[in-house]
Amino acid sequence: MISNMPRQWVFVSIPKCYTHTMYKLLCEPCFGGRRWQGYHTYTLPPNFKRKGLFLFANTRNPYDRIVSIWRAHSRVKFAEKFGPGAPDNFNDWALWAMDKADLSIYIIPQVERLRPIGLVNFKRLKVENRVGELLTLPFLSAAAVQRLTTRPLPHLLPSDKVYPPILKIEKEDIRPDVIQALNKYYHHDFGELGYEMILPEEK
Repeated sequence: MISNMPRQWVFVSIPKCYTHTMYKLLCEPCFGGRRWQGYHTYTLPPNFKRKGLFLFANTRNPYDRIVSIWRAHSRVKFAEKFGPGAPDNFNDWALWAMDKADLSIYIIPQVERLRPIGLVNFKRLKVENRVGELLTLPFLSAAAVQRLTTRPLPHLLPSDKVYPPILKIEKEDIRPDVIQALNKYYHHDFGELGYEMILPEEK
């Protein structure tokens, strides 16, 4: 969580929604953010009153997000956390991982991460249009606007990262039965965050 008390704004981070980029960006002097506790904290800092507070978070297409989770954490970390048995391919892994969602902050739907704070008056920024969405923030100074429009966003991981063959998966490679399971599991994300479901028969 990143906050700025004088300007009364708080950024809440959802796993696999460009958390590290936002932490580096919002802590630059022109934004004036300060880190509060861990990356994925869902209780407001003390002395922050909800009334008049501007809350915002990044959101991401659920299909892209679960592919990103697979790439970043793969079967190795999940196997370490849950024991052996994690499948070696994305489609089987996705079904397997959703059964263990209550044990992982990464798989849990995005809206569920925000509910402890409350979803009312909560600004959601779609990562698919990162700079454009950031420019809608009401507290931006002239320096912050200039920074967003003249310099690229920080990237803490190399953009040319090469994934092992086991981790190479695109949204188009998701099986129809997995699409159906994802649609059911993430139906609140699709409904409340404005992302369009793929129908299994369209695959």
